[in-house]
Amino acid sequence: MWAIPVMILPCRYLLHIGYSLTGVTSSDLVRAVTEALALMPPSLELNLVAHSDRGSAMKAAYTRITVKDLLGALIHYGRPHTPDDEGWIEAFIKTLKYHREAPVSFKIVDDVVSWLARFPDLYNNDPHSSLKYVTPLQALSGQQEVILNQRKQNLVSARKRRYAFWQKNQPSSFIGKEAVVPASLTEPPSAEVAMQLV
Repeated sequence: MWAIPVMILPCRYLLHIGYSLTGVTSSDLVRAVTEALALMPPSLELNLVAHSDRGSAMKAAYTRITVKDLLGALIHYGRPHTPDDEGWIEAFIKTLKYHREAPVSFKIVDDVVSWLARFPDLYNNDPHSSLKYVTPLQALSGQQEVILNQRKQNLVSARKRRYAFWQKNQPSSFIGKEAVVPASLTEPPSAEVAMQLV
């Protein structure tokens, strides 16, 4: 069975997983894109670019014309003979196969189809490392920056509490002496430091 994932790459949001029981054909790809387009948030329909590998089904004239008509955009292809350029799809397929809720085996084809239908909801609600551990759903809805800023504030607050605790629990030989407070504990971290902490 062939899985045909359709996702919004910048936020790793998985719209739909099409499938084919035999090899992938142009009609399978067009069906997957059409079904995914029905699930597309209206705010994103104007900024679409189709990206694919250089598989023969994606390079077929029928696929190119139909996808161009559906999306209003040309298909962008990865560089030839460089599968490492598409590491995101390799990581996605590994997640699809080895997700913590994935069945160990499938008895019949319908079990695979039901797993493919269930998987987008699981995937879109799991934190994603390329999004700094924000879920694709949160990134799509525009909450990513708010969440990351809240994390930065929480780190600054934790640093201040940790420093206050350290000051309070110093041996008596330090009592009465002025402590030098590092600037990093009194000011929010710089953008570079905050990015390293996140």
